[in-house]
Amino acid sequence: RFDFEARLDSGDARLQLRTAAGARLDARLRGGEALAGTVAGLSLSEVLDWLPSPQAAQLAAYKPTGTLAGRFEWTAGAGGGHAVIEGQVDEAGFSSADGLQAGEHLGAAFRLEARAAGTRWEWHSYFDWQRGAAFIDPLYVEAGPRLEAEGSVDGATLQVRSAHLQAEGLGRLAASA
Repeated sequence: RFDFEARLDSGDARLQLRTAAGARLDARLRGGEALAGTVAGLSLSEVLDWLPSPQAAQLAAYKPTGTLAGRFEWTAGAGGGHAVIEGQVDEAGFSSADGLQAGEHLGAAFRLEARAAGTRWEWHSYFDWQRGAAFIDPLYVEAGPRLEAEGSVDGATLQVRSAHLQAEGLGRLAASA
């Protein structure tokens, strides 16, 4: 199901999308200056349908499972834009054909926030692995690691200024440039 409504006089628009599998996407554009929305119940296997063919085929080989929910927002401003993407992955899993890479009951929270500064975007992100376990031969890792990073993007150049990994048994590992 697809619903779209636009007001040409104000630049406001609303989009509601429901997939056959039950995922929901709701988004609002306000005056061409702000976009905000939510995603709920999106199957990770459905995400493959939205990716370019070569990448989708590579990821499909791992038979991804689980769902994605989250929110996104973007606002324009005199000094530049601001964007936030955050969400939660639940009951995710994957496995390679040979069984040497697999994960079950995975759950994670993530956030990416960025602000425009001229042609450059300053960003901060985190990924918090909350549930499940993964086997990537020869390593078996259980939930718990948290990764935070920040940096900038300017054109095709991605710079990571600092990154922090925190994990049980490791403590905290930090790197900066």
